[in-house]
Amino acid sequence: MLPSEPEPVPEPDPEPEGEPLPALHDELALGATHSCLLERSGRVQCWGSDRFGQLGDPDAAVAHDAHRATAAEVRGLSGVIDLAVGTFHSCALLDTGRARCWGHGGFHQLGNANTDDSRQPVELTGLGRAVELALGEGHSCARLASRRVACWGRNTFGQLGDGTTTDRATPAEIADLEGVLQLVAGRDHVCARVDGGEVRCWGGALDGQMGDGHRGEPEGYRTRPVVVPGVSDAMDLVAGSAHTCAILAAGTVRCWGRGDGGQLGNGPGGWASLRAVTVPRLRDAVQLAAGAAHTCARTAAGQLPCWGFNNLGQLGDGTQTVHHAPVPVPRVADAVDVAAGARHTCARRSSGEVWCWGANGAGQLGDGTTEDRLSPVRVRGLSAPPAGGVQP
Repeated sequence: MLPSEPEPVPEPDPEPEGEPLPALHDELALGATHSCLLERSGRVQCWGSDRFGQLGDPDAAVAHDAHRATAAEVRGLSGVIDLAVGTFHSCALLDTGRARCWGHGGFHQLGNANTDDSRQPVELTGLGRAVELALGEGHSCARLASRRVACWGRNTFGQLGDGTTTDRATPAEIADLEGVLQLVAGRDHVCARVDGGEVRCWGGALDGQMGDGHRGEPEGYRTRPVVVPGVSDAMDLVAGSAHTCAILAAGTVRCWGRGDGGQLGNGPGGWASLRAVTVPRLRDAVQLAAGAAHTCARTAAGQLPCWGFNNLGQLGDGTQTVHHAPVPVPRVADAVDVAAGARHTCARRSSGEVWCWGANGAGQLGDGTTEDRLSPVRVRGLSAPPAGGVQP
């Protein structure tokens, strides 16, 4: 049974002047087993697993093996300017600064004051004017126009950053975090890039996700943001399941957290790195993407070096070989956007086409099949790209 739409809520008080809403652009966002694309028209299309309704189709059957292997539009959305996808849920930021979410809601991560899953977008209540969203497994966060952060949902590991481990049904601001420029979420942790390029993280810390040299002893988590040493000029940030990477001003990349699958890119090593380490032979990165145990970068030239676990082809190099240092995706040399799911990766090319590779058991590659792919395949069902391609 579908959850009912929440009662209308009063418009929030106007936010003080702050950061403007983001400019609309095509954007990829991947979950554990589903994938979505925000088109410049403001339309969102998704494909892959629909176990919790994360494809946003109120007429689709929801079951353990429910899926769709080609792209289709999320219904009930308009004016979308930003898109975020968590492990099993998705949220869209509207041009009004408000947000709507759908999919798994068992930990209040949809932000509509209940724990029902939803096959259609529902209004997120109690949130100020948002400019960016970041979703984890059972929690969600938003960067506000005031450059502060509000989070809601599961808080077992302090991933809401409010100093407690109490779940929140509606958004609550983090008191001691200001000047936030970018927000990313892993499975149970969150990191923020702030004014000056410093990075602060909070939440689960057992795998070194905080990057501060500790595992959050004795509890194994941090309920308040802590500074990541050695990362003082970050330009971009990404969080995988239990690792985080940052692009520094020189185009180099540093990563920290869990590394047993090679996802830190610094060569064979131990289980995790509690401090940031440098990815060698990578000097011109402009964007990052991270999955469960793999990481990819997009270079200024449009190439995609990837590294980490590769058992299902998530590195796209035609093999199933683990790589502890970056290797190129041979069939994509003109990428303008890249995103990673748990065990799959997708890139938008200069032509406007989207190509994906890796795990495909739920149709998350969008090629009409459920066959894993070691090399990129084109997503079917998307709108035809405009003549002359698209700009990043």
